[in-house]
Amino acid sequence: MVGLMPHPEHAVESGFGPDGVLGPRTGVDGQGFFDSILQRVYAR
Repeated sequence: MVGLMPHPEHAVESGFGPDGVLGPRTGVDGQGFFDSILQRVYAR
């Protein structure tokens, strides 16, 4: 079985992410992943 590992770092800047509502490669859906890590680290 073969699978793909998603790379959220590619989806935090326009031009590198998936297609979004503003056009091709404009999605930034990976930003939430990194924001949640920072919130958790700095919440202490």
